[in-house]
Amino acid sequence: MRRYLVSLLLLLLVTKAALAQLAVQAPQPTVQVPRGQPAVLPCTYTLGSGDSLREVKWYERSVGGDRQPVLFYFSDPQPQETAIGGYAGRASLVTADGSKASLRLNDTRLSDNGQFECLVGAMVAGVPQEVTVNIDLTVLVAPHAPKITGDYNEATGHLNLTCTALHGHPAANLTWYRDGVAVPAGRSDVSTDQQGFQDARVSVNFTVTANSGSAGMVTYRCDASHPALTTVMQASGKLGRPIVTNITTMPANIDSLMQYDDVTLTCASEGGLVLEPTYRWTRVGGSLPDGAVADGKQLKIVFASSKDSGTYTCTASNALGSTDAKTTLQFKERPLIREPQTQEESGLSPELTLLVVLAVFAALGAFGGAAYYIRRRREAQDEEAPPTTEGPKEVVTPSVTPNAPAAPMAQGRPLESSKTEDKGRPLPSNRGVAPPGVKEKGYDNPVSNADEFNPQY
Repeated sequence: MRRYLVSLLLLLLVTKAALAQLAVQAPQPTVQVPRGQPAVLPCTYTLGSGDSLREVKWYERSVGGDRQPVLFYFSDPQPQETAIGGYAGRASLVTADGSKASLRLNDTRLSDNGQFECLVGAMVAGVPQEVTVNIDLTVLVAPHAPKITGDYNEATGHLNLTCTALHGHPAANLTWYRDGVAVPAGRSDVSTDQQGFQDARVSVNFTVTANSGSAGMVTYRCDASHPALTTVMQASGKLGRPIVTNITTMPANIDSLMQYDDVTLTCASEGGLVLEPTYRWTRVGGSLPDGAVADGKQLKIVFASSKDSGTYTCTASNALGSTDAKTTLQFKERPLIREPQTQEESGLSPELTLLVVLAVFAALGAFGGAAYYIRRRREAQDEEAPPTTEGPKEVVTPSVTPNAPAAPMAQGRPLESSKTEDKGRPLPSNRGVAPPGVKEKGYDNPVSNADEFNPQY
């Protein structure tokens, strides 16, 4: 009986262990995230009462099935988390408890694209168990804007239009429209480069004749959609003959063109044509100048001469027709003598120029008048100066003898200075002074011989 009870107990324990299973789930088996943004790969587990978590391991699975370690977490004896290899610093667990073991990847790269494996290990009813689930990560890279190219066979009139959207991940979804109505695509192709980017190409084919252009323009449009894009990218092209709108020039003002100038003509036509036009330049009534260089829609005339004047024509054409436009250039002969400066060139207004000229003449007149005055004054001083360079002589006062006869008359007038003392009376105080009207010899103004003072009696 006792042995029977022991066997029954063992059977119950084994049955409980067999019935207790570790449950691991991936709530979102596929995750998409734009490149450079963080990604969370969800992984959850369920433990029974008395069960305990031992470890969480994340792997990246290659196409061949090999596993590359990403992150390991161990709960015993102390919780420890380690990111491995190229995931160091980028990979971490969102939480290792609370029944969650999700992986967080920061700064996602195109190389992260692929399948990841979540492994959860636990002690269940005293027995170690491991359960895995797989999550697919798609790193999104928006493609470049779509472009339309055309391949036309003139012999057969066969036209192939190809829409291409390069450098995306995954490849863009391309759709063709003709005047707004979807058309079935012909050949579709997706290629992958060495870095993992994918290029998408979709073509449509039809026959084009010269009469197709007479019906007017037909618009073909290619739409590119992608999970990384919030709006659809479009490219469109018009099928028809080219239309030349006008001819632009550089410089823009052709009325002032002169000899030896350089000028560039540009043929402006309606763009977005599926069949690219070719351009041809001509001159009415003659050939292009020797210094003219035609390069597609542009014509350059270098070091022009007056003989280069004329009407120039630009013709744009494709398989569906052609149109043209004209412009006239007139190169004037450059004058040999430089034209007078304008007010803007000289920097002086006419009124200011006149004032400057008058001020110069006034200054010259004042300088000449001053010079003339100084010269005349020197001449006058020279005329007043004495003819001799001798200094002033001392005036000799004659001695007077008593009872001397009266002094002779000088020109009928007695000399007052000849008066002497009379009967003991003193001489007047003006003795020795020349009489009035007589200048003394040896001073500034010489006197004539008749008026010369003579001290002799």
